[in-house]
Amino acid sequence: MNLSLVALFRIIFLVFVAIIFCITLNAYVGKWYIYTIFTILINGFVLFGFREKKFFFETFLGIFIWLGYWLKFSCRVAFYEGSFVDPVGQFSFQGEAYDRALTVIICSVFALLLSSYVRDRLQFNYSNKKKSSNSQKIPIKTQYLKIGWILFFLLIVIITYTNFKFGIYQRGVPPRTLLPLGLNGVYTWLLLFGMASISSVFLNYEFKKNGKPSYIVFFLAIFETFLSSISMLSRGFVLNITALGLGTYEEAKNAKIQINIRKLILIFIGFLFAFCLSVFATNYIRSDVFHGPEESMVKWEASVLQKVQAVAKSTTVLFVDRWVGIEGVMAASSYDKLGWDLWKTAWKEKFYNTGTSFYDLTLIQTPYEATRVIDHHFITLPGFIAFFFYPGSYIFLFCSMLILYILGIVLEWLAYNLSGGNLILCSLLAQVWAYRYAHFGYVPKQTYLLFGSVLFNIFLVFIVINFIKKRKSILYDY
Repeated sequence: MNLSLVALFRIIFLVFVAIIFCITLNAYVGKWYIYTIFTILINGFVLFGFREKKFFFETFLGIFIWLGYWLKFSCRVAFYEGSFVDPVGQFSFQGEAYDRALTVIICSVFALLLSSYVRDRLQFNYSNKKKSSNSQKIPIKTQYLKIGWILFFLLIVIITYTNFKFGIYQRGVPPRTLLPLGLNGVYTWLLLFGMASISSVFLNYEFKKNGKPSYIVFFLAIFETFLSSISMLSRGFVLNITALGLGTYEEAKNAKIQINIRKLILIFIGFLFAFCLSVFATNYIRSDVFHGPEESMVKWEASVLQKVQAVAKSTTVLFVDRWVGIEGVMAASSYDKLGWDLWKTAWKEKFYNTGTSFYDLTLIQTPYEATRVIDHHFITLPGFIAFFFYPGSYIFLFCSMLILYILGIVLEWLAYNLSGGNLILCSLLAQVWAYRYAHFGYVPKQTYLLFGSVLFNIFLVFIVINFIKKRKSILYDY
């Protein structure tokens, strides 16, 4: 991808934003300058996340904020007369309420932008090291890499099949099988980002062995993400594979490798096919799991075309509305009992395999019927901006964003330095952590589990790398 193509994408993005902005501004009932500042800051943060000295954490957090706050809000105001799919609590839909909600987001995004700017000024980055991350090729013997590919393929099939069959970890469903020795947690880690991390290690070593990306390994990564998503009943196929793709692109760019356009097109076609099939298949399965054959939107006696149409109808809304964000801020900013008591109570929330969340039962009128949450786990998420506004303090919100930003950057910096400069792994783990921020608010104190899993993942890669180095006489072609 050359500079002119990147510039073209930026122009297309800015034209799209300008069009949506003009349409939304005309329909916005609050103060015009509030929505304008809201638009400038969020879109500026997104573009900031694609600059040369970026951290991947900035890139993905900007994307999630853009999708969950700016795009969803603008589309809903511009084209749906201000109606939202998720509940917004006591929000009045008056101009003052809109301005207050957007001001909360403006405060948060400004803190993130300021943090990113200060990091740049302090020159806390690893961009200089990126240039030499692939300068020394490691000639690992081909037969060992192929054996690794085969073992990884078998791991993918075994983990995803057994998880789907026995229901060890699936989104919104209590586990049907409890394994000993904490193996349910191992399954969860492998499915969420553990196996994707293995893909990142293989991709990184192909760079160091051949000085170019392995398209076979990338298809294997697509295969893993596809099966893992269906196995978990998750529609998040696009997340891990996008992170791996962005990291691979950065590796190629920094190593000054010319990417084969023909193979890139084939990978993109494979990605699109797998993405569409994954979302449709997952929606089809989830429909029966959560509603049963009798109440399912996809009737068993329906024709194939009718089934496809039913799934497509439930799928198209996801592209704008599945992202967490604006509704949570609308509900929190309008809640009449904000304060430190609410904040402390929210932190005490406990995890249950069924039922719904503190946010559902307190700040909004939950959209889930009591009969549905008896056997399933349905929750609405407020997102990290809404959650950190529970005390009702803009100063606290601003400071919280600074701390959260620093934590995300430090985690990525650790991943880079302990993984031997693996940008692909950095991209993946940055996406995982940014996704947690975007979906924050349910059982917040259990964030330490994901934090621990990410650190474990980083140190595991560090151990594997050092083990390989110590066996170089066996594994390397010298």
